[in-house]
Amino acid sequence: MEKKALKADLHVHSKYSVRPSEWILQKLGCAESYTDPVSLYNKAIQRGMDIVTITDHNTLSGSLDIAHLDNTFVSEEITTYFPDDRCKVHVLAWDINEKHHEDITRYRENIFDLVKYLNKEGIVHALAHPTYSLNDKLTFERFEQLLLLFNLFEMNGTRDEYQNNALKTILGSLNRNRIEELCNKYNMEAAGAEPWKKGMMGGSDDHSSLNIARTYTEVPDAYEMQGFFDGLRAGRSVPCSVPSTPKTFGRNLYSIAYQFYNTKFNIDKYTNDELLLRFAEKILTNGKRQESVYKRLRGYIGYRRPDYLHKNRDDGFLSQLLSQARKIIGNDQVMMAVVKTGAGIDSKKDEMWFNFINSVAEQLLQRSANSLLKNISGANLFDIFSTIGSAGSLYTMLAPFFISYGIFTKDRKFCRDYLKHAGLGECTQDVNRCRMAHFTDTFNGLGGDVKTSRMQGDMAKNHWKDITMITCGPDQGVDGAVNFKPIGEVEMPEDPEIKLYYPPVLNMLDYCYEQGFTQIHSVTPGPMGLAALLISKILRVPHYSTYHTAFPQYAEKLTSDHTISDIVWKYVVWFYNQTDKVYVSSKDKVEELVLKGIKKEKIEFQIRDNEKDLFIPVTEEDFYKRDRRIVAAA
Repeated sequence: MEKKALKADLHVHSKYSVRPSEWILQKLGCAESYTDPVSLYNKAIQRGMDIVTITDHNTLSGSLDIAHLDNTFVSEEITTYFPDDRCKVHVLAWDINEKHHEDITRYRENIFDLVKYLNKEGIVHALAHPTYSLNDKLTFERFEQLLLLFNLFEMNGTRDEYQNNALKTILGSLNRNRIEELCNKYNMEAAGAEPWKKGMMGGSDDHSSLNIARTYTEVPDAYEMQGFFDGLRAGRSVPCSVPSTPKTFGRNLYSIAYQFYNTKFNIDKYTNDELLLRFAEKILTNGKRQESVYKRLRGYIGYRRPDYLHKNRDDGFLSQLLSQARKIIGNDQVMMAVVKTGAGIDSKKDEMWFNFINSVAEQLLQRSANSLLKNISGANLFDIFSTIGSAGSLYTMLAPFFISYGIFTKDRKFCRDYLKHAGLGECTQDVNRCRMAHFTDTFNGLGGDVKTSRMQGDMAKNHWKDITMITCGPDQGVDGAVNFKPIGEVEMPEDPEIKLYYPPVLNMLDYCYEQGFTQIHSVTPGPMGLAALLISKILRVPHYSTYHTAFPQYAEKLTSDHTISDIVWKYVVWFYNQTDKVYVSSKDKVEELVLKGIKKEKIEFQIRDNEKDLFIPVTEEDFYKRDRRIVAAA
């Protein structure tokens, strides 16, 4: 029989899986999967896999459900631990039986006992997602011990190209001397006859049924299952992968949540009546629903129903969400094509879902921000709380993407730091490079903070420092800065010349992630400062800020309302206490900020060398002059 390359996705989960990141699903309010094993088998075959297995967490149930089908074998993903610090690790084990599973359950509390058992029984196994810290206890030392314990490592389908390339670099750098050095360092024996030669396999790590066989394993010159396993043991397997992104991972989380709530609340019966659900059904699942003639007729009538019949009586968050979603989907030809046919490439759907969520969020954020400012200026306390509640709902809606970017950034950092630790920095671009994003409300104008930002940008260029100025305003092509188009703006009633621009946070987050910034700096507690703070928290990078303008005093001057000043002070104190460092250019201001409640250890005095010809003292009488150049030092 002519040999060929057999293909298999060696890391797929069904409805029986306990999630590897349960806390993520707790945030989304769901903890189960409803993906049927047989449907997973069919999808894997449809996507070109020659053999199929399901690797559920600590159970054989999923793979046993398809064991009667052709070209299948029994497998599981094992949760195990380092005994002293409980560092959690996942191990993929294939072609096992129920007796093996009983033994694995007994040994899995100790990774050393587990690996010893797997090797003794000749069970083919691999380390799953090697650079992903499951419970934030993966250290360089633990990772190096894993290099000794395993000879087969997974290129994981939920990780991005940076992480998988870093793993290739690390494994490719190993040699006899390095392995001996690690054995002596940890007083361990390395597994295998030539432990410096590591193999790699691929698995999609699919929990949502969206990405089955997007990453898979190919074994050349294998024409039957035993040959496939022999190739895995010999390190001849070839991982094949389409790189994942935070957008891919985020869509998976939305899909898991959608499937959970669909099953729990039977929202499927409402799908034909609501355009948003029709769109979500086609983009967040791979299944084709069987619809009766009655349902299709209902769907047609519901879809054709005039807009005013769709309007809800209340104006709450859900009502606004549905209204904005209908407008966005209905006005987009590509989205409407997905609603009608479900056709489309998965990677395109990742981007489409991201853009859709981003568009809805921007519209709701603009309405919430306008409402909040209106209520603050009118001192409508209860309406303020209501608006904040809506903002909380908006944050929850965006949470899957926030979680995705946070996880990917954490994993990238581990890879980057380990490459540096192991002296492999030259193998990965920018591994030792410091990159700063500098957020400012405006980069054009004559204000002191504007001049300072420009001076800092020019100085950074002159000294070959990597700093990117990021701003948000209506100007196109801002010189010397990356300008994001605002999603909205508001004029201050007391001074129409003063405008606040609402930044597109999700787009900025994606940009900062792709650029790989290692530090974020903001010169304002305004909308851009808030965006910088949120992005720094999600991407887990330091956030430094500069206190330029006395916003509370400025607000009181504009409104002649001491209450407004108190509200702004509370916000300013909260904002700067969230940052890692606050730079202040006046010793008097240092004392004032500490007195108001900003932590003293966060404040650092920094002399700002302004140009003398830009300093124009102003009196209180000059405060409202429209041609003023407010350059007096902050």
